[in-house]
Parts: sequence; structure tokens; C-alpha cells
Amino acid sequence: MLREHKKTTHKDEVTCNSCKKTYSNEQSLQHHIDLRHTKKITRRTLLCGKCGKNFTSKTALVDHERSDCGKNPIYPCDICKKNYRSAGSLKLHKTVHDPPGTEAFGCKYCEKRFRTKNHMLIHERVHTGEKPFVCTYCSKAFGHKETLLTHLSLHTGYKRFMCSGCGQRFSCISGLQSHRKAHADTCGRVPNCTKTVGPMGPMGFQGLLKNSQDQE
Repeated sequence: MLREHKKTTHKDEVTCNSCKKTYSNEQSLQHHIDLRHTKKITRRTLLCGKCGKNFTSKTALVDHERSDCGKNPIYPCDICKKNYRSAGSLKLHKTVHDPPGTEAFGCKYCEKRFRTKNHMLIHERVHTGEKPFVCTYCSKAFGHKETLLTHLSLHTGYKRFMCSGCGQRFSCISGLQSHRKAHADTCGRVPNCTKTVGPMGPMGFQGLLKNSQDQE
């Protein structure tokens, strides 16, 4: 049924060779390339007058303002009552409640299914061996951006995750989790944020990559 659906509904879609995103026509694809890859055009920026946060669409800005700068999410899930800041986030969340095996995206190499197209494409690298994330310090390649970021700490010394209990830092989230488990009576009792801490460079992930290129 999935194959038949693709043949009939998406037969005219075109795919970006750089990032594999699909579009309904050549015009939309070219706009994407000019915006994301060649930088011939720039995405307009809309600012929240209250907090100064940037947005690329009027809808996103209005949702942000209606939710008091994200403090009071306005899109509730009618199944579990969780709240989300945008209609897109709510739509993605609702796929969690889909019965197993009914996920919208199926791997073309095996029977596994995924909630998002991005998760499916990442999984398919297991079959294709594709490793698009390359370290510019030593040229090692990785299938996932997160793995590359962890690897980069070997060259930069930067460790992205910090224990809120003792301040010790780790290059990957699993290292932080193991540390908190080993020190359950001390650090493990302190609420911890699992998000990365501190700047990764002048431009975040891209900044790290640029810094590594400058070393060559």
C-alpha cells in the first residue's frame, strides 16, 4: 500500500541531491537549494517585540506571542493533555500515540517503520553505509552528527555535557548518565539538565566545523 501510495501521490516529486529532502515541483526544489545550499537568497527574519527571538514565518511568530514567548504552550494534545508551543510540534507528538507498526515512514531495506522521515533516512544509513559527517581534523566519517560532535571533543577538548551536582563535564550524554548513576547518592540527587552547556563555538555546530577547517 505504501509503494502504491508513493507511485500515485508522490510520482512527480523531486529530491534535493544534497540533503535528500523532497519537493512537489522543480520550482520549490530550486528555492530550497538557493536558500539552504547556495545561499543565493536569504530567509527573512521576524522578531518578537517582547523577547527579541527570531522567526522565519509569521505563523511561528504569532504562536510564540500568543504563548507569552513560549511560557504558556497553546496547543494541547487531546489524548495525553501535554501542551506544545506550535501546531507542528503537536502534530509530531501525536504520532507517539499511533499503534506500533502504523508509523508513516518505512525503511526501504527492512520492515522497520518510523514516525518521521528524518528518522527513517538516518536509519537507512545502517543499510547503505553512508557517512555524511566528516571530521576535518582527521577525516574520519560518521553516520550521525551527534557521533561527530562527540568525536570532535578529542581534537578540541570541548565537553558539551555538565553534571549539575559537581560540575564535571563529559563529551557525550551517556558519559554523564553513567556518572550520575555511579554517584546516585550525591550528584544523582541533583536535578540535571541534559541539554548541552556553554557555547560550542562562534556559530555552534558550524563553528566547531569551521574551527577544525582552519586548523588544516
